Amino acid sequence: MTTPSREKFGTVTEPARQIDAVHETDVLVVGSGPAGLAAYELDSEGFKLVADALVAEAGIHPLLHRSFAAPLMDGVRVTGIFTESKAGREAIRARRVIDATGDDAWRTRHPQDRRVVQPDGGCCTT
Repeated sequence: MTTPSREKFGTVTEPARQIDAVHETDVLVVGSGPAGLAAYELDSEGFKLVADALVAEAGIHPLLHRSFAAPLMDGVRVTGIFTESKAGREAIRARRVIDATGDDAWRTRHPQDRRVVQPDGGCCTT
């Protein structure tokens, strides 16, 4: 499907490049933000301290201030994601990826297949 802007302005090819992998994990939750920890906040500064303590206590390695850019694929297997931030484009490898963006970000970047096989043979449906 061609969008009106594509018809008007054409397309641009982005050169291939090597992307730094900045982390590797068993489970990667894309999105989730503070809404995953609380439905509301009474004291924003206090909430940040409590949330940071809960995350550290759980052994979670938060990678903040990054936007999901695209899935990292090996055929039909999800092996992580590409992110964008002020640091540039980075990759995060994972055994399992969970789309918790709330806006169906995965499917907009992988529309041809709604079922994706995970590296361990498991499957998720987006």
